[in-house]
Amino acid sequence: MRKQGRKAIFLLVALICMFSIVPLKDTEGKQAAKPAAKPIVKTAAASVHNAVYTNHKYGFTFPIPASWGQNYKVEEVAKNYDGFKAVAFTEKKHNYPLVEIALIPLTVWKEYADSLYMPLGQKNGYMYAAFMPSETLYEKDKNGNEVEVTSVTAMLNDVADAFRNKKFTFTK
Repeated sequence: MRKQGRKAIFLLVALICMFSIVPLKDTEGKQAAKPAAKPIVKTAAASVHNAVYTNHKYGFTFPIPASWGQNYKVEEVAKNYDGFKAVAFTEKKHNYPLVEIALIPLTVWKEYADSLYMPLGQKNGYMYAAFMPSETLYEKDKNGNEVEVTSVTAMLNDVADAFRNKKFTFTK
């Protein structure tokens, strides 16, 4: 019962996020961008600046929640489960998905608007949308009981808070 209750709470938080996200805009109605800082990690397509992930290829920034620390990995995916380009953030130790930011063509977005994808904003003919797991991770303890992996739960809750607080932004 306890596991079901947590699943329901997590799903409720995801739904609240889905309906409360509005992309940030500057005073001229254009998408606001965050200023860059000194890079910690850099690849050809992306970099992390003082706990802010910047994807240069797709033109967005996303703050890395403090609870993630160095316990995550990022991968660009040519086609996710639904066939869209995406950037996937995964917890390292258990290889558990944290969030996927998908680029869904506006021509098909209407088909996904009522799904678990949370719209983050539109850019260059795409709806940028976040997809998070609908439940947290459980594993068996030494007695065979299912136990919540609280570190993963904290990481999932913090990413939901980041979206709820409109931390996702577009770059130029």
